[in-house]
Amino acid sequence: MALPAVFFNGTFVGSNFVSSTQLTTDFNIGNLSPGAYPLTVVDPFPGGSATTSFTVTGPPDFSVTASGTTTQSVAAGQSATFTNAISVAAQNGFSAQVNLSCSLPVAAKATTCSVNPVSFPTGSGSATVTVTTTARGLVPPLWPRVRFIARPQFLPVFLLTILLSALLLRLARTRQQRFVGALPLAGLVLFLMLQAIGCGGGSSYTPPPPPTGTPANTYTVTVTATAASGTLTHNTTLTLIVN
Repeated sequence: MALPAVFFNGTFVGSNFVSSTQLTTDFNIGNLSPGAYPLTVVDPFPGGSATTSFTVTGPPDFSVTASGTTTQSVAAGQSATFTNAISVAAQNGFSAQVNLSCSLPVAAKATTCSVNPVSFPTGSGSATVTVTTTARGLVPPLWPRVRFIARPQFLPVFLLTILLSALLLRLARTRQQRFVGALPLAGLVLFLMLQAIGCGGGSSYTPPPPPTGTPANTYTVTVTATAASGTLTHNTTLTLIVN
């Protein structure tokens, strides 16, 4: 008597006859994706077949998705709140803690993001993401730096010149002597003027500071969900438009 044949997903896998009402079979599902596959038993006598569905599930895992309002537009200085936009769902019996975090591209200067809550103890739940921007403005320019003030080695020379001029003027008896006594002081004044002119020249030009705050642009906010074990990580994204 021919034995019933067993086919899994259209491929013959053989069978072991146990009784008139029971068969056993073995087949490998290691390369199959999660899903439902047909399992068929063909009985040569008295003839006929029966098909059922064999479900293949993946290992314990979780998913993270963005839904609802996933794009927001704000002016620099305002905050964007993506309320319950992030959903984490446990799959295939997953029940571990999942931690959440968010990040912004480098171009999003003076901008921060946060997630609330930051973790789900059982691997499922909804979270809100808040992105805080900064109003744009200009950094006030610094007072121009005077070169000779930044050179302390010249200070004794300045003091000696002033002292010498004051001494010569005090001891002067004639107009010619007073003129000679004023020369060191006049030289000092001339030196200071030349230094001031040099500080304002093109060689010491300082460009204006860049604007502060969040630049106008479209930014991708990345939300990362990581299992407490660190072995599973999934991402999803939100979109922020800063005007």
